[in-house]
This record gives sequence, structure tokens and C-alpha cells, in this order.
Amino acid sequence: MSNKSTQEEISIKELMKLFLKLWDKIVLLFLKAVLFVMKHAIPLVLLIAIGWGLAYFNKDKNPRYKRVFMVSATEYSGEFLTQELREINAKFARNNFELKKAMSLQDIDLNGVQYSVKPIFSKGSMNREEFQYLNYLIENRLIEKESLDRMIELSSISYEVEVIYPIEIDGLRVFEATLEYLRKSEYAAQMHKAIIRNIKMQIEENEKVILALSKYVSNLSKEGQQAISDTKTMVVEGSRGSDLGTMLYARSEVQKETNKLIAKKVQLDQNFRVLNHGNELPYYGAGIMSKKNLVYPFLLVVAYLFIIFIINVIRAALALKEELKREEA
Repeated sequence: MSNKSTQEEISIKELMKLFLKLWDKIVLLFLKAVLFVMKHAIPLVLLIAIGWGLAYFNKDKNPRYKRVFMVSATEYSGEFLTQELREINAKFARNNFELKKAMSLQDIDLNGVQYSVKPIFSKGSMNREEFQYLNYLIENRLIEKESLDRMIELSSISYEVEVIYPIEIDGLRVFEATLEYLRKSEYAAQMHKAIIRNIKMQIEENEKVILALSKYVSNLSKEGQQAISDTKTMVVEGSRGSDLGTMLYARSEVQKETNKLIAKKVQLDQNFRVLNHGNELPYYGAGIMSKKNLVYPFLLVVAYLFIIFIINVIRAALALKEELKREEA
């Protein structure tokens, strides 16, 4: 037992020594980094200042605006909208004359105009984790087909269309011309007409059900009042009272669904109806490259450190070469 205990003590001591050696190396490395920064403080500060200056003078280079529209679309017409805008992006990049003519935009250079689309979805039947995960995918542009299909399935009837365009272009005019061009599509028009017809039919059927339930509830109420009058009490027969409550609840639920259908019909009344025009905002790019006041100084500092690293490598190589010469001599 004593030998085992002694071995354990030795192992712990060795482990502590290794940890202290590692800690010393970390502290030494940190101190070296501090000394390096102090030694190169002046050029580093100058490079950061130059980077900020470049960022300031280049902030308005290639000025662009971004505008986000909310557009009504169903799962099926939203898929059409997404695919068509992708193709329109490719044609805008080539300044396709036929497309410009179809949109009556011959006088505009559309090379710098770009669309992106994503469905606006609600939590619906998703659990909290799934909802957060889909939000993460959207924000980080990591959407795979399966996730996108799931998102579309749970989406409402609204899609967010983002348009980025040069500052000299009337973005609203281009966007409205694009929507009008899409509305003229025979496929989109037929789909819109069929969906509206189906919604109207559902509303009419629901209204018939509501009317029937209202009549039934009215009859139950009259029978209840008659029972109260006959017995001179405030008690209605159990089965009748139960039927009345059930029918009132059913009518309320059908009315809620009808109201949702009416709201849907209003939103979809026009094919690809614009629900919100958004605000025109300056656009400086996506991701980290939009933060020029951080990116420019960072790139200059990295370039400077890389040059220092190369110089030190060359010095070490020359020193090694001299040492090898002395050993040969």
C-alpha cells in the first residue's frame, strides 16, 4: 500500500511540474507578444490609422441601396417567385435586352441589380429547438433543401424580397416592373386564379356551416328558454346544455378559420401583392466585408506581420547557412 501511495505522489508531482512548465511557456509567450507589440507599436498604430483612413474614403465607393419588400405568395407561387428571381438575377447581370424590353426598362443599366428571396415563416407547429435552428440557418445562409422545404411548409403567405441596386437607379420602379413581368406569366396567373377560387369556395362552405350552427344554437336556446318557463327554474336539461356549449364552441372555431381565410384572400387578392415597401437603406456589402473600418486595418496589420515573419525566416535561414559554413571549415 505504501509503495502504491508513493507512486501516486510521484505521479502527481510530475504532473504538477509539467503543468508549471506549460504555464511558464504560456506566460513567456504572452510576454514575448507584449514585447513585440511594444517594439512595433508605432508602425502598427500607423497601419491601423491608414486602414481607418482607407475605410473612410472608400465607404461611398460603388454606392448601393438595399430595400426589403414583403410580397404575398403561397407555398407554390412562392417557389415560382424564388426560381424566377434567380433567373432574373442572371439576366440582369448580362443586361439582357429582351428582359429589359419586356419590363419597359430599356433606359436603365440593370447590371448592378440583384434579388434575394426567403419565406417569412411563423412558429406554427414547430417546437422551440426547431424554430431556433431554422432561424440560425436563415441568418447564416446555411439553408439546405430539406430545411428550406420544411420552412416553406410552415411559412405564412408572405415572402421577403430583398433588392440591392446602384444608387443612381430607381429601385422601386425596377421592383414593380419585375413583379408585373412575373404576373404576366401564364403559369403564375393560372395558379393564382385557382388558389383564389379555392379560398372563396372554402369561405362559402364555412359560412354555410356557421349559418347552420347558428340556427341550431338558436333552436337550442329557444328550447332551453321554454324549459325554464315551464319549470320556473334556471336549470336547463343536461344533454341540451351540453349540446348548446358544444355547438357554440364549434361555431366559434369555424368562424376563426373563416376569418383566417378572409385575411388570406385579401393578401392574395392581387398576384404577388406588395404588403410592405420597406425603407431604402445604404448597403455596404454582406458579412464582415461590410465592416470596412475593421477589415482594412486588420488586412494591413496582417500584411505587416506576414512581412516580419518572412524577414525573420530569411534571417534564420542565412544564419543557419553561415553556421553550416563554419562547421565545414
